This record gives sequence, C-alpha cells and structure tokens, in this order.
Amino acid sequence: MYSVLDNFKALSSRIENNCFSDNGYIPEAKTAKIIGSQIIDKMTGGNRYEISGMTVEYDPENRLWMVSKEYLNGRHGGFVIMEQDSGKVVKALLTK
Repeated sequence: MYSVLDNFKALSSRIENNCFSDNGYIPEAKTAKIIGSQIIDKMTGGNRYEISGMTVEYDPENRLWMVSKEYLNGRHGGFVIMEQDSGKVVKALLTK
C-alpha cells in the first residue's frame, strides 16, 4: 500500500527542478533592491522615513547581493547580504 508521501516522492523524482533560472532566486539588481528594502524596512520598524540613499552591490565571485538603505533626519538604516542562488539572508544589520 502506497502512502501520499510515497506518491509524492515518485512524482517529484520524475520532475526536473527548473523553478529557478541559472541566475538564481535573485537574478538581478532590481529584485535584490526590492527584497533588501523590505527586509531593512522590517528591521527599522517600517518605511515611514524619507530615504537619503540606497545602494545595491553584487559580488560575482561569491554570488552575493548587498543592499544598503539610509534615512534622512539621523534615522538609522541598515544593510542586508543575500545569496543570489537561494535568496537566503547571510547577514542583516542596522546602521546608525
């Protein structure tokens, strides 16, 4: 007798994992900026402050995105480093 899990395993072994492109979960700077900005907003308590600057940098050797965001009026900002392939957050810190 097969269980639902056995059926799933049999089906998933026949399906190619083509959900992500070769460029990974975060394929370009635009996507990195959107995701990174949302993470920084959550860390700082929301996006109710005017932004003074935002940068997106890419490390092709390690396939990492770094997004930083600063606010006006002396409010702290933050930065986040994410893996391109998985979208995993490697580091996220607040700045002052």
